[in-house]
Amino acid sequence: MAYKPAALLQTQFPDSTQSFLDSQKAYNDELSQMFKDQMKEQKDAILAEEKEQEDLDKRMIEMAGKVVTPSTTNMFDSDYAIATQWADYLRDPENIDKFAESKEGMMEYNRLLSELNQFIAESQSYYGTNFGTPNDAMNASTWSGALKRARAKSEGVNVFDDQGLMDQNDEGFYSGQLASLDDPSAHSFQIVDGQAMIDGGLWRDRELMQNPFMANLTVSGFTNGYDYYATKGASLASTHQTADAAARWAEAKIPSSEKLRRDIARSFDSDNWKEVLNDEEKMQAATKAYLEEVKRAWKDLQVPKQQTQTTAAERENARIRRENREAEETMVTNMLEASFKTDATVDVPTGEGAFTTLPQQQVFPVPNLTDLIPVTIDGDDTQFKVQRIVFDNANGVVRLVGVDVENLAQAGGGATSGIETLVDLDIDPSTAYGQAVLSQLSLALDNTYGLTLEDLQREAFNVDLREVPIGRVNEEQQRLNGGAQPATTSGKLNG
Repeated sequence: MAYKPAALLQTQFPDSTQSFLDSQKAYNDELSQMFKDQMKEQKDAILAEEKEQEDLDKRMIEMAGKVVTPSTTNMFDSDYAIATQWADYLRDPENIDKFAESKEGMMEYNRLLSELNQFIAESQSYYGTNFGTPNDAMNASTWSGALKRARAKSEGVNVFDDQGLMDQNDEGFYSGQLASLDDPSAHSFQIVDGQAMIDGGLWRDRELMQNPFMANLTVSGFTNGYDYYATKGASLASTHQTADAAARWAEAKIPSSEKLRRDIARSFDSDNWKEVLNDEEKMQAATKAYLEEVKRAWKDLQVPKQQTQTTAAERENARIRRENREAEETMVTNMLEASFKTDATVDVPTGEGAFTTLPQQQVFPVPNLTDLIPVTIDGDDTQFKVQRIVFDNANGVVRLVGVDVENLAQAGGGATSGIETLVDLDIDPSTAYGQAVLSQLSLALDNTYGLTLEDLQREAFNVDLREVPIGRVNEEQQRLNGGAQPATTSGKLNG
């Protein structure tokens, strides 16, 4: 009968063999349990890591949901632009994924979110302090107060009058301050290495405009007795029969006006006016001097009536002259604003070996020019209505663009039919004919615009024409061209 080795050993050594087998089994069981424990630990670790990442993702989503949406109703637009860029950065899915890769990233994201909330809170506080409300007083250092204060100043009301002070700033200044604060492009914003940066520096270090709407106070001016009566009492000068009557009228105004009392004291001693104001004896002397000035003003206002009266016809003529002058100024302004220069330039001689660089052409529209200019076109004498004057600096000529009135009328169009066939006339100012035409043109310009042709030449040449008359330019240009005449298109029809 064959025995297996283990059975043979057990037969020959029953006790020792059993003991060996038992220990071997225990060892194997222990190894098996260790392996199972290790596998369980690895699985638990993987599950724990997955759960931790899942928790991180959930927390990142929660934090991203806490990114506030800035509002323009409670912060200046320059701060709103920064807050919007900051919030957009924290909402960006790619940035969220990057921060969610680690606990450190999540902590950095949470810090940036907290700093954004802090920035918004500070911006809202700054806005509330400096913008103010419609109920702010005129002396308040807010936009609302400054706007009221500036508009009152434009109407002659000094908010700080009772203090002897005045705000030097006007509405334009305060509007500029507000425009600066409301400029969305005023500042740059970036996130660099996990830090919010404004204008290249840490956001906490930014410099805010301090008290942008605070009044810029200075000692206000004062009115002496003469000026006071000359402005306030001038309309009463004829009813006050004597200088003393005028003085009594002015004196009656003093008790009810603290400003008048200050003005009297400052007229008497501008450096020590507060001392005068609080000293009864000095104030009496100041008041006496003030009233003497009132009397002097009353006397100066007693001009014979015939010297001050004007007839209705004189007033009407003055009004017409004023309106004509204003209309003329408007026409000149419109003409100069409508003028233009070519980009191309030409070097024009101004003397022996000297040159100046000018645009090849400068064009002046003259639509209001009504005087007709006598010219010759293709050998026929005619009347020409000039609509544009072109200084051709390259060829040294003056080009007139307009309508041949007589030929147009003969063709059936009529001088004022609105059918305009424009003609270009190149006028050479070095010839007797050219000088005669340009002389008539200069007279027509003067009649309509109050400007001569030389005035426009100065605009075109940008030099003193007493040194460089246009005829001189033409002659020098011909000399440089080897004696050739400048190209002309006299009488050329433009369709």
